Amino acid sequence: MKKLFYPPLSLLVVFVMLLGGLTSTIAFASKTFTDYKPGDMGYEEVQYLVGKDIVRGLPNNRFAPNVPVSREDSAVMFQRALDLQPTTRVSPFKDITNRRDYFYDAVIATYEAGIFGGDTKGNFGVKGNLTREQMASVIVRAFDLKPNSGKITLTDLDMSHSVHRKDIEILNQLGIAKGRTGGIFDPKSHVTRAEFSLFLHRAIHLDPDTNPDPSNGGGAGGIGSGGGEADTTAPLATAATLTLSNGKTIVADIIPGRINRLEFDLRGEANNVKFQSGTINVTEDSVIQITNIPASNVPNTDTLTEGPNSLSVAEALAGQDVLIGSIRTAYGNYILAGTLKDESGNSTVIHILLRTVN
Repeated sequence: MKKLFYPPLSLLVVFVMLLGGLTSTIAFASKTFTDYKPGDMGYEEVQYLVGKDIVRGLPNNRFAPNVPVSREDSAVMFQRALDLQPTTRVSPFKDITNRRDYFYDAVIATYEAGIFGGDTKGNFGVKGNLTREQMASVIVRAFDLKPNSGKITLTDLDMSHSVHRKDIEILNQLGIAKGRTGGIFDPKSHVTRAEFSLFLHRAIHLDPDTNPDPSNGGGAGGIGSGGGEADTTAPLATAATLTLSNGKTIVADIIPGRINRLEFDLRGEANNVKFQSGTINVTEDSVIQITNIPASNVPNTDTLTEGPNSLSVAEALAGQDVLIGSIRTAYGNYILAGTLKDESGNSTVIHILLRTVN
């Protein structure tokens, strides 16, 4: 019989101690920054994010806590925090073209997740700094946060853009953004790297009991009033087509996510092809508003009924004789951004992507 070997108890104790120390190191990994020290605002929260590989800092062991966070860096942090992976490596944005950029996949992944959209010119806004009101909106979208009955304590909400105001209120109600001295939120100023890390940490650790279920009236459509159960179901586009001047009909790919995305693949179409007409199917009566049609003097709002409808933006582009080549040259891939809103006020962000380049 083979003799079994039992190590001395002292060796077992040492091994367990070493294993425990290793586990502790992994769970609570930290990093020493040359410009950020214990006691500074957000330091402990940043160290947590470092341990989770959500934050890595800058070259030369710097963190730059008071430097504004860029849009692309915040996209990277969201990607790591939420473990997002893009479904494609084709960028929808005119200014995101280099696949070697460290933020390339993060920008696409956060766009697909409905966290970030582009501007009216089809750009992501790379190298731009995130404002505090923009920060509120992307955190609300990233973590699907809803309003609760908490008191709103901020005093300068009238300074915020109407697009972001509700999201600022939600962060304040949930205790994620408590405001600066005097109860101001300062919506137009840039959010610093330390502030963004602090807000991100609070969102990650939010008590589920403080973030109500959308089915209980706290969803994107707002809280209903009066008797009966409130309608909080937002309208959706479920199908769409574009008919071109060469006789082709392009069927949109419907991409699931927090943004209702309709993608038309026009990469194989010649530059001299024009738009002719289009259709869109929606789940309920609603109004579609597109904020950035690439043509002048074109109505940007249309009333839709449940089921199939004409896609008025396609007819508007046709009326202006817009060429696919014009969009390709000026924008690359162009996002028509807007909203679908029903009579109860429930709304969905909608993006119609005209993909003309790889």
